[in-house]
Amino acid sequence: MKVTTKKEVIANVAARWDRQYSPGVMKSLPPMSGALHVSRVSARLHALPPNASEADVAAAIGNGRWTKLQCDECRADVDVVVSVGAEPDYESATARICLPCAEKAVAALRSAT
Repeated sequence: MKVTTKKEVIANVAARWDRQYSPGVMKSLPPMSGALHVSRVSARLHALPPNASEADVAAAIGNGRWTKLQCDECRADVDVVVSVGAEPDYESATARICLPCAEKAVAALRSAT
């Protein structure tokens, strides 16, 4: 199990952006559009302060999708989740659940015994 917080997600956006748009991916983008945009966004993300907010990240990228931390059970955007199951990978059996959903799961398990 691993706990992930929204603060961690925000703090790691620049690194995740750079991994997503690695040099190999950048070569496949049109020279005057995508690659320039990606490098400008990367520079803006790296310039953010350590305590950047979701709004700061959204302004740097142009959307708020990179800071979402979604519970796989209730689908809410939450501040903290616990990951259960296999180590996260492309096709892993991993679920991220928020505290209210984890409490419901525990209650369901207790009622079944």
